[in-house]
Amino acid sequence: MSPAPPPPPTLRAIAARARLSVAAVSLALRQHASIPLRTRLRVQRLAAKMGYQIDPEVAKLMAYLRRRRRVRTTSALALINLYADATPWRRNPFLRRLHDAATQRAAQFGYQLVDCWLTEPGMTPARMRDILLARGIEGVILMGAPQWSAALDFDLSRFAAAAVGYSLRLPLHRACQHQYQEMFTTLRHLERLGYRQPGLMLTDDADQRTLHHWSAAFLSWQQTVPRKQRVPFLRAPRLDAPTFQRWFATHRPDVVIAQSPAAPVIRGWLQEAGAPVPAACGFADLDVDPTPGSNCSGIRQNYEQVAAAAVDLVVAQILRNEHGLPTFPKVVLIEGEWVDGDTTRAGGETRGR
Repeated sequence: MSPAPPPPPTLRAIAARARLSVAAVSLALRQHASIPLRTRLRVQRLAAKMGYQIDPEVAKLMAYLRRRRRVRTTSALALINLYADATPWRRNPFLRRLHDAATQRAAQFGYQLVDCWLTEPGMTPARMRDILLARGIEGVILMGAPQWSAALDFDLSRFAAAAVGYSLRLPLHRACQHQYQEMFTTLRHLERLGYRQPGLMLTDDADQRTLHHWSAAFLSWQQTVPRKQRVPFLRAPRLDAPTFQRWFATHRPDVVIAQSPAAPVIRGWLQEAGAPVPAACGFADLDVDPTPGSNCSGIRQNYEQVAAAAVDLVVAQILRNEHGLPTFPKVVLIEGEWVDGDTTRAGGETRGR
C-alpha cells in the first residue's frame, strides 16, 4: 500500500519560506496590485514549487464574502465618459445600447452604474480619481473614445478597469465585437446567396478602430478564391461619391460591404452608378441599424453582450482584489449575427430577423 501523499502546503508555510506575512502571500496569489509585481511572481513560483493549489470551494466562498462586503460598502461602478458632452448616449443609439446594457448588468451584481464625465470643463484626471476613491468606487468601465488611439491620462492603479472596444490604446482588459469572425460570417452568407465578387469599403477611422480586423479577414479570404473574384479593398480618409464611383466603375463588385451609418448614402451611389440594390448589386452592412424601419442585410452587432462582458471583467477583478493595468490583458470577443434584409437577393441558408 503506497503512502498517502503529503498534505498541500498552507499559506503560513509559504509565508515562512517567502519571509512574508500570510496576508501578503494571500494578496500576491490573488494578483493584488498592492504587492509589487516582482514579489507576486516570486510568491507564485514558490507556491507552485511547494505544490500549493487553491481549494475551489474555499475560493468560491471567499469571493462571495468579499462581494457581499463590497456591495454593502461600495455599491457603485464608474462609467468613464470621454466624449465632448455629459450624456452622449442620449443622441447616439450605439452608445445608448452600451449604456443601458452596462447599467442592467451592473445591477445584477448589486452595483449602481455612476456616469463620470472625465472631459467635463474644469475636471482633471486627478480630481476624478479623488472623487471616485472618496466614494469608495474601485471599479471603472471605460466606454471608449470618440477618436481612435486616444490617450488616457488617468491613474488606474487603484481601480479594477475594463474598456469597451479598441479606441483606448492602453493595456486594459476589454470587451469587443469579434469583427474578424463577423467578416467571414458575412462572406459565407454572401457566397450562399450567389455573390462571387464582394468589394469592401471602409474609412481609415473605421479600419483603425477595429484594429484592421474586418480588412484583415477580407484580405485573407481573398487569398482562397480565384484572382478574377478579388476586388481591391477601398480604404480612404473619407468616402465620397467620386471615390466610390471610380472604384465601382473599375472593379464592378456584385455586392458591396460597408459599415453604417453610410448605408443609405452608398445605396444612393449604387443607384446613380446604374446598379440599383439588390437587382443589379447587393449591399451588406457590417453594423445593421437595429432601429425600426431599417431592413438592410448584414451583421447585427451584439453591443448589449459587449457591455455586459466589460462589467463582468471589472467585477471579476474586484472579487480577486486585482487593481491597475494587468500584466496580461484579456480581450473578450462577442460575435454578431447575420440578418437577412432587402439589400441582398433572396435565398440561401441564412437566419432571418
